[in-house]
Amino acid sequence: MTLNPDAVTLYQAHKITVSPGEKIRLTVTDKERMAANNEIGIVKKIEGDTLLIDFNGKTLTYQPNQEMSDRHLDYTYAVTAYASQGASVPYVIVYDGASDNKAKLAALDNTYVEFSRSKTHVQVYLDDTEKWIKHIETHSGERFSAHDFIKRQDDQLAVSEKTLWEQSKVITQTALAKKVDPVIAEAGRLSSLNKSPEILLPVVNENGIHRGNYHLPVGIYTGNIDFESASYQGAKEGKYIILQKGDESVEPKTYQTDQLPGALKQIETDTTIVIEITQEKEKLNELATTVEESLSIDIDKALNLDISETLLKDVESKLLESEDSEKLMNDEELSLPTENNLSIDEADSDKESKRLDNDEVNILHHEEKQKIKEKEYGD
Repeated sequence: MTLNPDAVTLYQAHKITVSPGEKIRLTVTDKERMAANNEIGIVKKIEGDTLLIDFNGKTLTYQPNQEMSDRHLDYTYAVTAYASQGASVPYVIVYDGASDNKAKLAALDNTYVEFSRSKTHVQVYLDDTEKWIKHIETHSGERFSAHDFIKRQDDQLAVSEKTLWEQSKVITQTALAKKVDPVIAEAGRLSSLNKSPEILLPVVNENGIHRGNYHLPVGIYTGNIDFESASYQGAKEGKYIILQKGDESVEPKTYQTDQLPGALKQIETDTTIVIEITQEKEKLNELATTVEESLSIDIDKALNLDISETLLKDVESKLLESEDSEKLMNDEELSLPTENNLSIDEADSDKESKRLDNDEVNILHHEEKQKIKEKEYGD
């Protein structure tokens, strides 16, 4: 059986002894009686199984032995900082510290709640004042679940891909624009961050927010795109490539990523073309995948890392390594090499390629070699 966590709450029952004059607090909001969570009352009278509790002049009746919903009552002499949120009382005594289990609860957010509940006076008891102060200075109290951590990692992947997009060349401003499909040239950008040049297509989520890029390896001399080696990189929620924006009155056409080559041949200028990212093409961050499959890493340690800074530094480092590839993207330099500016080995290789292209017998004899050349330089 599957339960909706938003609709189901679990409690552990325990017995308490109460007498007239006892201070009692509610541990849940009682909508029927219009009483709020953590509201404090005093037991005025006990009649059999019935408790009459006064909440600031409003007397409410509870029967905890008969009604399950009436059992959300507890003593109110000492409460946690979490339970005291929203409360306001004349005097507060705080018991805190940075040793043993107390250190797990000591944090800046809890300290603020503890000190701000009092109207008149706060008295604090600490096991080690200096150690406690240093502890809360470095512990904000922000807590992450495994799900939060994965979501945070997803955000860092999206930031990394957005940075890559912003650092890439607008294809229409390079000579490559004449060699690729005009729709690809308009929608994408050219990146040399990796060892091989790639065309990036922005991928958005269901709300239209840029969350990653679809990477298409491309031959900068030929303009040939390796669709089979294409991959998505970014946050998991990245879902759509808006390949072309058309007339809003015309129904959009949607294709899968493996249908992208065919979609380019069927494009109509007034039609919006959407490419949906397929799961098998996703290339997700290795750390996030590891956490999701088995929570075997130290979450607290990992959360202290400045992931964003690490990723951005990695991007900058790779950009420096790719300066030579960047030069190939400029209009003046993105031209096919001639024999005059080739080295001896390159010229021989180029002649060999031409000879193979014109000799059917040699193509048959050198089939494997030709396949390799096609993969590197295009058809």
